[in-house]
Amino acid sequence: MMMECRTLIDYTLGKTTLDIWWTNQIFQYHSDFYIAKLANREYNLKELGKPVTGWNKICYGSFCSMVVMSLVIGPFFLFSGMGGMTSFNPVQSSNLQIWVEVNETTSI
Repeated sequence: MMMECRTLIDYTLGKTTLDIWWTNQIFQYHSDFYIAKLANREYNLKELGKPVTGWNKICYGSFCSMVVMSLVIGPFFLFSGMGGMTSFNPVQSSNLQIWVEVNETTSI
């Protein structure tokens, strides 16, 4: 709520050629980037160009690969006979009959 109030006050008192919607979008992008900068503090402290150790690459790479593979293959196992979501279906065959009755009337 504070960001919206700040955006409205800046729009009202500042010189701009943007309308209120675009002004709000600019402030939203700014706050999103600022939050991302604060969340990645460890990454920002890393020395630029410093090589990543093999152990980190193996750990992070295998974890990310396992997550992606479980998201792709997981539903197949969940909804297959091996998963707990299905049960035995004793129905061998069935029939379905549909009757459609149409009454045509002409009115002027």
